[in-house]
Amino acid sequence: MPANKLLFVLLLMPHLAYSQLEKQISFKQLSVEQGLSQNSVVSIAQDSIGYLWFATQDGLNRYNGKNFKHYNLQFEDITKENYSKLGRVYFDNNNLLHTITKGGILRRWDEETQNFKRYLNINNVSIMLQDSKLHNWVGTYDNGLYKVSSNDTLKIFRDEDAVRSVYDMMEIDNSMIIACSGAVISVSRKSNIYSEIPVETDSQRVNYSSIALDTSENIWIGSFGSGLFVKKSEENIFRQFEGFDDKNILPSDLNIEDLLIDSKKRLWIATYGNGAWLIDFREETISHFISNEFNPRAIHYNDILCLFEDYTGTIWLGTDGAGLSYYDEHLFKFNSLTNREIPLFAKVDVARAITTDNKGRIWIGTSGKGLTEYNSTEKKYIAYKHSPKLNNSLPSNRVMSLFYDDEKLWIGLQDEGLAILERGEIKKVFNAQSVPPLPANTVWCIFKDSNANFWLGTRDNGLIKFDLKLGVINQYKYDPNNNLSVSDNNIRVITEGNSGELWIGTENRGLNKFLPKEEIFVRYDFPKIAGIKSLYWDQSNLWIGTNGYGLQVMDLISEKMYGYTQEDGLPNNVIYAILPDENNTLWLSSNRGISSFSVAEPGDRASIINYDSYDGLQALEFNTGAAYKDKDGNLYFGGLKGISWFKPSQLKTNPIPPKTTIYKMEIFDETMPLENGRDLKFSENTVSFSFAGLHFTQPERNEYTYFLENYDKSWSKPGINNLAHYTNLPPGDYTFKVKSSNYDSVWNTVPATYEFTINPPWYLSLTAKIAYAIAFLFFLYVIYNYLKWRWKIQHELLMEHEETERLKKLDELKSKLYTNISHEFRTPLTLISGPVNQLLSKADLAPRDKQALKLIEGSSQRMLRLVNQLLELSQLEAGVVALKVIDHDLKVQLEQILEAFTIKANEKGIRLNSEISNFNESWYDKDVMEKIVTNLLSNAIKYAPENSAVNLFASEEKNNVIIEVENENTSLSAHDLNKLFGRFYQADKSAEGVGIGLSLIKELTLLSGGKVSVAKKTEDTISFTVTIPITKASYNKNIIEEGPVEYDFIKGQEASVIFKTKDEDIPLLLIVEDNTEIRKFIVSLFDEKCRILEAVNGLEGIKLATNEVPDLIISDIMMPEKDGIALCNTLKKDVRTSHIPIILLTAKVGEENELKGLQNKADDYITKPFNADILIQKVYNAITSRKELQQRYSQHLYLRPKDIAVSSYDEEFLEEIQQIIDTKITDPEFKTEDFARELNLSRMQLHRKLKALTGLSTTEFIRSQRLKTAASLLRSADLTISEIAYTVGFNTPSYFIKCFKEVYHCTPNEYISSK
Repeated sequence: MPANKLLFVLLLMPHLAYSQLEKQISFKQLSVEQGLSQNSVVSIAQDSIGYLWFATQDGLNRYNGKNFKHYNLQFEDITKENYSKLGRVYFDNNNLLHTITKGGILRRWDEETQNFKRYLNINNVSIMLQDSKLHNWVGTYDNGLYKVSSNDTLKIFRDEDAVRSVYDMMEIDNSMIIACSGAVISVSRKSNIYSEIPVETDSQRVNYSSIALDTSENIWIGSFGSGLFVKKSEENIFRQFEGFDDKNILPSDLNIEDLLIDSKKRLWIATYGNGAWLIDFREETISHFISNEFNPRAIHYNDILCLFEDYTGTIWLGTDGAGLSYYDEHLFKFNSLTNREIPLFAKVDVARAITTDNKGRIWIGTSGKGLTEYNSTEKKYIAYKHSPKLNNSLPSNRVMSLFYDDEKLWIGLQDEGLAILERGEIKKVFNAQSVPPLPANTVWCIFKDSNANFWLGTRDNGLIKFDLKLGVINQYKYDPNNNLSVSDNNIRVITEGNSGELWIGTENRGLNKFLPKEEIFVRYDFPKIAGIKSLYWDQSNLWIGTNGYGLQVMDLISEKMYGYTQEDGLPNNVIYAILPDENNTLWLSSNRGISSFSVAEPGDRASIINYDSYDGLQALEFNTGAAYKDKDGNLYFGGLKGISWFKPSQLKTNPIPPKTTIYKMEIFDETMPLENGRDLKFSENTVSFSFAGLHFTQPERNEYTYFLENYDKSWSKPGINNLAHYTNLPPGDYTFKVKSSNYDSVWNTVPATYEFTINPPWYLSLTAKIAYAIAFLFFLYVIYNYLKWRWKIQHELLMEHEETERLKKLDELKSKLYTNISHEFRTPLTLISGPVNQLLSKADLAPRDKQALKLIEGSSQRMLRLVNQLLELSQLEAGVVALKVIDHDLKVQLEQILEAFTIKANEKGIRLNSEISNFNESWYDKDVMEKIVTNLLSNAIKYAPENSAVNLFASEEKNNVIIEVENENTSLSAHDLNKLFGRFYQADKSAEGVGIGLSLIKELTLLSGGKVSVAKKTEDTISFTVTIPITKASYNKNIIEEGPVEYDFIKGQEASVIFKTKDEDIPLLLIVEDNTEIRKFIVSLFDEKCRILEAVNGLEGIKLATNEVPDLIISDIMMPEKDGIALCNTLKKDVRTSHIPIILLTAKVGEENELKGLQNKADDYITKPFNADILIQKVYNAITSRKELQQRYSQHLYLRPKDIAVSSYDEEFLEEIQQIIDTKITDPEFKTEDFARELNLSRMQLHRKLKALTGLSTTEFIRSQRLKTAASLLRSADLTISEIAYTVGFNTPSYFIKCFKEVYHCTPNEYISSK
């Protein structure tokens, strides 16, 4: 034997696998890892629903394919050389479940109690069988056989047979065949007479374990340790069965635990210690299956205790330690060969090349693990590997391509060229050093064309035409300067077209068509076929497997491309290989399994079926070039773990649909018993159903579709989810239906169903509906009577409505009349008061005439007030008056109003007394409050006797202000009080007025959400009380104006800078007011924006004004010591203070008083109570006007005193200043002290006076005047700059130039040039 085989080929050894032309038998496992209670399975059964039942040492298991339900029963598991004691699970002809548990106790399932109860008083039971007449036959250990009918229990065996152990039994025709210890016995079902059937055996005593009957009526008997026996149908004796021929032998010493004739008429034999055997009577073959820890498809344990075939044809093998092994002939559709199924010395993983030879041997080239030869006929393996010590060993373990031709195997290698294997030896190696040489290290593919020419597709060396004797005949490489050369030197695949042209697929540069006669290449540069893995030519189309773009096809006539990718149903877009079958279906390998692909015409919708590892493939991922089709039509594909092969015509789907069962119902996650037709409460309307398709070999691939009748519109989309959940189902009758499919999508057309009813709530029950009908009829009766009554009432209301409308129109006419009269009266009243005021202003007016004119003026004013009150009332009635609620100081406002009435009260000698509390917060409408309090006080003073008192009390109680006004009154009785708030009511007809004021108070109080009342406190005292809410929460948000209010009087200018020009130039205000509360209020308005001085009387105010020279003075008129008029007159006549703006505040109302104030040089005049916003605005205007005068001074070269003076005194003052400046301007020693001394003022007084008039300090003013004089000289005088500097009083020209540039922003020379 050659050296390379001595190293790598062991003695040819048998391997129990089928040839590649036969379908492999593969097993899967079900064990404790999937939920089985214990791994020793002693018995298997299936109920009529389709559930599988497994009896184990530790528990009975019901299996639905999804999960197990466990029952706490223990079963016997004793196995010896010549007998076994095994528990049983059995369903009789009525589908009643029986178990034989530990100790030989026979139990039967009780549906009522949901428990197993002992059945029959027979001990040590070994087996039970119910015959066709429903008689129960019960076998025992060491106690013979019993027949149990409905009313009798009969022991069959007599004498010495009475102690036999019964292991199995079967009904055949009219007899019961019994396998028992030491004999096989036949019992007549009718007469109960039994006889022993002879067995031809060399053993003295054989215990018979199991019985099977084949389709030829042959009876097969298994034994403990003595093998298998058969009684032919035409014979009366059992003989030993030892096989069919020398290659199909059955050992005669098998310890047989169970026998099974399957639906394919084959006999399965379960043995203890020797695995499983399968006898195929048609093929006359015997197969042996034993466990192999390296082969996951082998059975999983050699101790097999029981056999069972379920209704789908799946064979179940219960083992004594590895759970269950099961075989489904449709499950594994592909034969596979991996390292786990072959001897350790051979390797087939990472398969890169496959071929077969003329003897049917399979050759598998791997990437890195050499070459493996598999002889399927002799079931032997030979491994070829590289050895550096042997010259004729395989040059490299990386085999990339294989081709068998004429007893020679061409082997394309990676990095080692080409090797030729012949008769098991490497005969020749071609590489760069060989003779003849091969200029290629890696051969990706080997192709033989129709003219018997060999072509090599290489890596980096293009296309080579090669001959074993001549070597390289032609080599075609990529030429960047020749578009007719091959597009890439890396060639992956070669195939031949119809006219001898070769189609070349390259690694990175697409497709080429090679014309051998012309020796030119035609390139096809489609982007999607840049990377090519495989090619297949079929007369009119070229199919292209790509690296990332799926399967592409080119119509060879139109050269149009079509593509199929994952979006069309392919599992992956990398197509490693393409092989056709006899029906022109294409089979594709990829990174996600194998796919069958068929399409009528390119571009049409394709039919694609995908197969994965569930179907028996070696793995999901396959490899480039690892594909081959043999002469018998078998297709081979290689991948990461080995190879898979199949014959497409033999691929079959599992035709048996699963039975479907609903195994659990839940209501709000609580499991309920499955009682069909169940009635549920109205509240039990959230329901879940769990279901299973009873097809057990791959239950995770079973699919389901369900439908809830009377709720769902259609069946659900098929899927693997086995749970249906419904929420908030309305009352009604429902039928839940579910269907299932097996792993090959074969559907059961008969659904499992479950009916249930959700009852309506009590208020929708029949009784309730009858009650509703009666109530409805009664309701109709009531409605009739109601409508009749309503018609009567409507008629009456219509009459009343017409009357109401008439009164409403009358009232509207009245209000409109008030409004029109009010407006019409204003014009003549204005024309009356205007001329009267003009006449009163004449100095030469006679006293008598003056008195008459004053009478006219007073009457017109009183009439104007009445007109205004009428107008306000009409507006209140029309609803056009809206509140404007703000946060304001109520106490201050009340004191201002009181002060405003002081003069009027004094005129009648009336004392005004007040008690006003402090308020935590006060939100109210200021205007409304002023009108209410003003009218109350006006009314009180009007009707109070002379020399009496009027008292005002204001306090806070429960978020309200309570204002009470008292005055003496003897004319009103208690009977008159309720009429006081009526419009135009007057208790004293001779009194002034028309009775509007109190009516207006009531309307305004109600508008504010308050109330007003009147009471006689004593016989001589009347009191009016107004209660109004003053908290923010008491008012609607829509009428609240948030505060505090910022007074933004100039658009775009922030309130914080209204009174501020420079940080160091904040206005100084003097507030002169004898009322402390009002003075503090005025200070609060300005203390954040101005510096404040305070005085309590006129005399103190004059002293402060003279000493401090403020920017503005706000003064009350009525004050002790000196009043506001005297203060104004004094300050305006003093040159030091004549420029200061003065605003007078007074309670004296009337144009005469206002005129008097203005005649005494007051700048403005405001009556109390005053509006804070107006006061602030007037202060701002006064200061702003002074700033404008100051700016006027700074912007003009020369300005006459009258242009910036605000009074004659200021004009005289400025003229005096100008005279001093004109005289002293040339004196550089003229300082501030000299200036003040000349004017007879203090430095501070002069500073404040100039600051107010010009905006400049004394020093700045002197410098400004010098610079203005200099500017004038620069324009007109013919002097040098130095001469001008000295002329205007500067010590040095340089300092003059510096000061000039600061003011005029240029030097004197530049100033001259610009002018």
